[in-house]
Amino acid sequence: MNTRKILMLCAWLLAIGLTQAQTPQLISYQAVARDLTGKVLSEKPISVQVEILQGSNQGTAVYTETHELTTTKTGTINLLIGGGNAQAGTFAEIDWSKAPYFLRLGMKQKKETGYTEVSNTQMVSVPYALYAEKAGSVDYGNSFEDNPSNNTIKYGRDFVIIPTDWELYNGQFYAAFGEDGFHDTYGEGEFQFNIVYLTGTNLNLDAKIDGFPKYDYNDNHYQSTVLGRFCSFRIGISEGKNKIETTLTIVNENDETLISFPVMIDYVDMK
Repeated sequence: MNTRKILMLCAWLLAIGLTQAQTPQLISYQAVARDLTGKVLSEKPISVQVEILQGSNQGTAVYTETHELTTTKTGTINLLIGGGNAQAGTFAEIDWSKAPYFLRLGMKQKKETGYTEVSNTQMVSVPYALYAEKAGSVDYGNSFEDNPSNNTIKYGRDFVIIPTDWELYNGQFYAAFGEDGFHDTYGEGEFQFNIVYLTGTNLNLDAKIDGFPKYDYNDNHYQSTVLGRFCSFRIGISEGKNKIETTLTIVNENDETLISFPVMIDYVDMK
């Protein structure tokens, strides 16, 4: 039997739900599972072992946990590190000021007896909210905090948005916020991100994209929880449309706009 592996398409680590002491400390991690031929492992049960190593990629494991998961149709898995089945160490007791830390992941399928290492990467950015909780304060450093369109919920104080890099079926996809917006290439592309709540309560926020007929795109958003909401948009781009500029909007439960970001869809000849 060929050993399976996870192709990690996303290196975004985000600390979530940490502004109140009673709120669990978690890190969200997303990946896509593929076999050795590159084929997506669609709707397959897998087990993932997570280890946080201190000092180097072969350092001491300060925390170990496992997750029993089933991949989605697209092979996606979503881990909440710190919320799995703890095997060794205590996640809440990790001292993030004593960097560097490395994240090592292993994977096995049902008939396999041991975990195969599939990823070992440095956690380049210390999970800022985890570290900030110990430090007592955090500066989100964004220009939108003081000027939201809604004066009740503020971006940067009550929630943040973490974009994700994903692979296209027939090209490359790059996602970013700010002046560059989201970029996509010709074909059917998907961009995904997390709206992360920092209040310890369910803000019930959502995301919308304007300027596309319904048949040109579809969205698949997870249910909003006290931790936040995972959002996904899949967009089909016609070759004749060289550039499409539109807007991604974050709204509250009353459908009122909180903040908007530019979206730019570019046709790129990948040949």
